[in-house]
Amino acid sequence: MSTGGDPLSEVDRLLASLPDAVIGVRPDLTVSLWNGAAEALTGRSATRAIERHLAECLGPEARLLRHLGSRNAPAPASRRNPRGPPRSPPRPSLRALCPAR
Repeated sequence: MSTGGDPLSEVDRLLASLPDAVIGVRPDLTVSLWNGAAEALTGRSATRAIERHLAECLGPEARLLRHLGSRNAPAPASRRNPRGPPRSPPRPSLRALCPAR
């Protein structure tokens, strides 16, 4: 644990040192993070990947790209809730959790 360093740079160092490929993408599927393991896996350097669309880096046939694209697509009108997103269930009150004796 650090005692005063920049937490973001610590996270950056951690992600860069992971042995597994880490690829970060924004909602528009532009690459924001590409670690060394991603470079080794794909053969593309981080400088050639960051700020480019994921399809340019992995190829349009990549299963990951199809999966992410389908998650970012709007839901069909028949599946949308006309009243908005579902609400969280109400939290129990303190009285319900600790009844009087």
